[in-house]
Amino acid sequence: MGYDVEITRNPLFSRKKGPQITLDEWFAIIRADKELKFFVGEHADKYGVDTAIWSAHPDPESESRYLWGAGGVITAKYPDNHLMAKMVRIARRLDADVVGDNGEIYELDNDGALIVLDDHGVSSSEFHAGFMGKNALIFGVGHNKGKDFLDRIYRDTSKMTGQHAYLEIETYKVNTMWWKVVYYAWYQGFITAINENRKADGFPIITYKGEGNFFDEDMIFFRNYFDKKPDASFFRAVNALIEFRKSKLGFYDEF
Repeated sequence: MGYDVEITRNPLFSRKKGPQITLDEWFAIIRADKELKFFVGEHADKYGVDTAIWSAHPDPESESRYLWGAGGVITAKYPDNHLMAKMVRIARRLDADVVGDNGEIYELDNDGALIVLDDHGVSSSEFHAGFMGKNALIFGVGHNKGKDFLDRIYRDTSKMTGQHAYLEIETYKVNTMWWKVVYYAWYQGFITAINENRKADGFPIITYKGEGNFFDEDMIFFRNYFDKKPDASFFRAVNALIEFRKSKLGFYDEF
């Protein structure tokens, strides 16, 4: 799927919490910026135009010149530092943030150089310099609420209508699988941490009984759980799944 960087106001990641970036806003940026040009692809007659090419990239042959608007964000795939710096300048005009796949926020320092901020609004080097010795909790997606899980993975695409609906739906489908993997990896990491501690203490590790497509089954469990408890955290849902598997399907060892 590659590494995507977005200009976004998504309240989960952005410091500039607000509504989604509309195509009208994106088109206004393109029209007002002499360095941006509408990119008309071969399917533009059917799906419209939502992509811009940055004509002022230092390397005119670089593939890292394209930005497209869909799903309430403006996205670049595998952007280099030149394009990300341009994205920061665009984001400032939209009162938005430039955010990477892992939630990192990109900014420009006083000299115009690209830097990475953490969720405290300071550069990573500043944050990590003062991190050792301090008590801190790193939650990851385990801290996300169920309504975020449902929105990222089970959004009703029938509500996506209009000229650019096809592109929005296709983008959402790609992001959906990515987020399934992210959430499930957190769940597996949680089980792994428990097993590492049990092994160190001399206890048998937790394993499932039987065979089956646990990924799909577990994702259905999470969906049903959050349909009933949308404000619960993913951490709570994982604990509920562990209890369910212990009581209904069984572990080789008691948890």
